[in-house]
Amino acid sequence: MKKVIFLLVILLTLLYMISLGGEFVKIKNVEFSKSFYRVGEPVKVNVFLEGENFDGLKLNVYVMSLNSTIVEKTFKAATNVMITFDLPDISCGYGLDLYLVNSTEILSELHRGFDVMDSWIQRPKYGFLTDFSTDRVSPDTTMDFLAQYHINGLQYYDWMYNYGQLVYPGPGTDYTDAWFRTNQISETTLENLIKAGHKYNIASMAYVAIYAMTKELYEEHPDWALYEFNLGKWIPVNFQNKLIIAAPDNKGWAEYLINQCKLSIAKFGFDGIHLDQYGYPKDDTSATRSGTDNYHLYKTSEGFVNFINELKSAISSKDVFFNCVDDWPAKEVQSDSHENAVYIEPWGSCNTYSQLFEMINSARDYSNDKPIILAAYISHFFESSIFYADSLIFADGAQRLELGENGLILDGPYFPADAFPMSASFMQRLEKYYDYSVRYESLIYGEDVKSLQTNENISSNSEGISISAIPEVGKIFVLAKENIKTKNIILQFINYKDLSTDLWRNWQSTPQKLVNTEIQLKGKIAQELSNYTFYFVSPDNDLKMKKINISFENGTLNLVLPSLEYWSSVIAIPK
Repeated sequence: MKKVIFLLVILLTLLYMISLGGEFVKIKNVEFSKSFYRVGEPVKVNVFLEGENFDGLKLNVYVMSLNSTIVEKTFKAATNVMITFDLPDISCGYGLDLYLVNSTEILSELHRGFDVMDSWIQRPKYGFLTDFSTDRVSPDTTMDFLAQYHINGLQYYDWMYNYGQLVYPGPGTDYTDAWFRTNQISETTLENLIKAGHKYNIASMAYVAIYAMTKELYEEHPDWALYEFNLGKWIPVNFQNKLIIAAPDNKGWAEYLINQCKLSIAKFGFDGIHLDQYGYPKDDTSATRSGTDNYHLYKTSEGFVNFINELKSAISSKDVFFNCVDDWPAKEVQSDSHENAVYIEPWGSCNTYSQLFEMINSARDYSNDKPIILAAYISHFFESSIFYADSLIFADGAQRLELGENGLILDGPYFPADAFPMSASFMQRLEKYYDYSVRYESLIYGEDVKSLQTNENISSNSEGISISAIPEVGKIFVLAKENIKTKNIILQFINYKDLSTDLWRNWQSTPQKLVNTEIQLKGKIAQELSNYTFYFVSPDNDLKMKKINISFENGTLNLVLPSLEYWSSVIAIPK
């Protein structure tokens, strides 16, 4: 009997679909033509529909700025629909809402986000490349994949011929990598990747070690090196017994390396330089040498800042990043250097979610609101841990270096060996996180966005639910922000209720989805929001804003959060 009922349900479903004018028709996916669109640039989007019969069906397209419709178009349904439209000359994130309809019903819908900016460095989404061989996945395929996640800048990891001597002197145009001398690198491939990136508005950053030189180069210029006192004598500081560490702002070394950077940009067309360091030597633990026996203690942090600023001055139209390894040196570099974005590789100084949160906020304060990128490595096996961390980092207006090549996720510091393919379901979910972060960026990023203090003014009456203004195990973390120009406010909720540990690198289980959580707001923020309209959004399910009701009683604002898995938000817009 159960089998008969099951077959009957299937038959009725088939008949219903046919009656709607399409046999299992749906919007399959959307492909953006660029990682972001420059202000004034036409937006081109390819929409793919799935099914066999589109007779009488239409594709309705809406471009949204929060809850406002900016563009509305209708197209005849087909297997492939190319959409082109112009937008106001405004730098911001937009929503793309698609509906496949017949005369009476919505048969399928899809919601995405995309970005419009003057330059990628306004709101970088940073990725990586590691394969520069002639037999790699084609550059256009790679860039097209990355553009769907809005990756607009790439770190070219270990592309150079040698430490110090970046450009291959020949003969020929192929060489092997500087570290292991095993990975093939083709100059033609480098050029093709950079050119392909530019077609998709993706910038290319050349990885360069700020102070690493070969032993051969050190022997030619011992005055460039840093020295440490060991077993009664001064010896050059080295990295893993393979490289010698130079004083970053030594006049000879700085001039030499900056010329190499300029040569690399001129030869290949790089859009900037990504400077790396190894986390040592710390200030006053090494020395420079003058003459043969005169050694002077060296402040490495000052040397970093001086080199960064000299390089930026020399390539002023290009971008410069510097890796603050384990958030060092933080204040010196982030406050005083002319780098274009803050890039941090957190290690032992940042182990918990709350420390991650504090590090982002400190970097924002030090740098006067520069973009923040974290190379925060998480095992690719720990899928839930990735979404827990991404939710916090994205919600706080930073980005995480995690995605590169043709669908690889990074989980360690040596990129060629520490990047892995992921499941289709994982990548689809990750795409929604990137869509969300650009669609609602006007509430999350930028100098117009300021954090609001909720502290004791927000709580929940739902059983077993505790709210916290800092990331804590067993609680829902809430992060409130306001766009001071538009007065729009976002309350972001991150579900740390089921965390087994507050260590963000560790394995975490999938959170239990919370439904219809009661939220109460009191005090000044409640008074301010009493004349607002409220909407629910989430990268876990609903990218489109959906209106929710509130009540205001005795100075308390009451709302219900429809669902919360990892990350959900309530957007409040003035009436």
